[in-house]
Amino acid sequence: MNNDGWILPVGCHPDLQAAILSVPVFCYGAPNCLSWAGDHRFKRGFKSFLNDFYKSDGNVTWFKSLWHKHYALRFTIFGWLCFMEGLKTADSLIRRNILVSSKCCLCHNNNETIPHLFFECEFSFSILSKLLPQFNSFLLRPNLNQVVDYLDAMQYNSREHKDLSRLILWASIYYIWRERNDRKFSLNFKSSSTVRLTILKAVKFKLAKWKNEETLRILL
Repeated sequence: MNNDGWILPVGCHPDLQAAILSVPVFCYGAPNCLSWAGDHRFKRGFKSFLNDFYKSDGNVTWFKSLWHKHYALRFTIFGWLCFMEGLKTADSLIRRNILVSSKCCLCHNNNETIPHLFFECEFSFSILSKLLPQFNSFLLRPNLNQVVDYLDAMQYNSREHKDLSRLILWASIYYIWRERNDRKFSLNFKSSSTVRLTILKAVKFKLAKWKNEETLRILL
């Protein structure tokens, strides 16, 4: 893109080239055009484009908990799927007219939903409360939003300590979901203690790359 026109590579397919060239970059007075907002001090770039593109979307309270400084994408993406209701739990599949058992395969007591799995379920809450003992003080089992709010409101010795609690939370969700899938599709059952030890091992592996690893490892 240069000033008011497109600059396309020579090898661009003619159909693709025609489609791109049909979109005006800038037309004075035109209602639909591409332009950069702001004055001469405005820094143009992909980040500013994203901010403008998503400016109509509302802010969420959990983004800092998910995308903290030491986040692990493999774990965090499953937390994001929980918030976006993207995990294919039994209630989600039933709404799509897919015939599956509605019961939670972890506790066998309640219907499987995202709020139940994380962390109203007896199985999953027993894992969370041993990894993060502060949740033992809860009179009722919390859902994921309540867990995130509680962790964010806590006082920590350092920023790394807070990020460690977040890492434990998202790793727990990842491995609890894996245990759920193993039970459903492979008939492979692990105890809550085994799942908890697997989570601890994964967290310690990630923690090895942090600056204050030795200090934080004591907290596990």
